[in-house]
Amino acid sequence: MGSSCNYCTLWADTINGFLHHLESESSVILCTPDSPEVQRQFALSRGWKFRMVNDQEKSFSKDSGYLKEDGKSL
Repeated sequence: MGSSCNYCTLWADTINGFLHHLESESSVILCTPDSPEVQRQFALSRGWKFRMVNDQEKSFSKDSGYLKEDGKSL
């Protein structure tokens, strides 16, 4: 996930549309390898309201199984 992925942006735009319904039952956090400043600017440009965390080291992505052995996203 990040500002460089059009498909991820599509999903995030969609989730943002019904975020208030999701957050009534669970937490919603977007995890990207982008720096916090890039995240902030991109989220503002898209009107995103969810919380974001940084995964520049990609440890969360690796531990969650979202990366292949070669370090690329699934």
